[in-house]
Amino acid sequence: MRRVLLASSLVLPLAFSLACGQAESPVAIPVLADVSFAQSDVGLVDRETELAEAVDYDLATAGSGIDMRNAGQGFTIDFNGQVVVETGEAAEVPPPALTHFQAAWGGVVAADLFTLAVVGPPRLAIGVAAAGTVTEVQPNVWNATNTVDINGLPVTANLTVAWVGVGWLAEMRITDPVNGLHNAKWFSGFLAVNGAVGWWDLYDGHGTHTGVVEWIGDGQGQGQFGIVATAGDAAGSALSYTFDRGTARVDHYDAATAQDSWVFLDTDQSGEVRLPDHNAGEVGCWDTALADAPCPE
Repeated sequence: MRRVLLASSLVLPLAFSLACGQAESPVAIPVLADVSFAQSDVGLVDRETELAEAVDYDLATAGSGIDMRNAGQGFTIDFNGQVVVETGEAAEVPPPALTHFQAAWGGVVAADLFTLAVVGPPRLAIGVAAAGTVTEVQPNVWNATNTVDINGLPVTANLTVAWVGVGWLAEMRITDPVNGLHNAKWFSGFLAVNGAVGWWDLYDGHGTHTGVVEWIGDGQGQGQFGIVATAGDAAGSALSYTFDRGTARVDHYDAATAQDSWVFLDTDQSGEVRLPDHNAGEVGCWDTALADAPCPE
């Protein structure tokens, strides 16, 4: 399991409501020269390999736009530990003792809530674009524009994607006069043509790179998804979700306490959990009936 970092500092103000609008700023087209090839702490994607045969939109052969409604969980930042949560909802685990499974259930819910807080605004912004009409603004370039309300203030969001021969470069920019943002880059990234590999680089709207989202898998939800903080109070903390042939795993590293946590669910619904505040910080396991059980050696 590779370590990936959390970024509570990534979020712009929350509380979105949707209204259609027109772009207040000209379309900025993402190009290869703007891509950062620095190794991220997520470590899932080799950007140089993915873009080795890419060319900018104006040199690429004719391509098509992204089907954003079916672009995959990575691109839409729509990943979580619901596999474990759904198992917990279906199970009747008797109180009052906190079983290992119940602790794992709570740990996954907490991870999902934190993930929602971290990537909720960009996730919602992508959803807004996906629900609208995408316009081809020139060959191999498409743009979707909407206005959202952030804490009651209108913000114009422009999502632009450019076909580069092996997939799409994508960029979300925002115009928010109240916060001094005009056509400011909020997040940018890449989606491979098969939807299985990609990333988002997140920014604070003023040019500071604050984090990364990366994914690698089959484009249908199987694979690994991670978040990394590169600035702010959360820098050094980590979260990843891994889904592989019916198993599910959530890994978290808290830089403030230097503690690792994880939850693993096997195909037969047995599993294990390690949380600092449960079972004296030792690994706890459960069986197929979700009852506490010795851990496999």
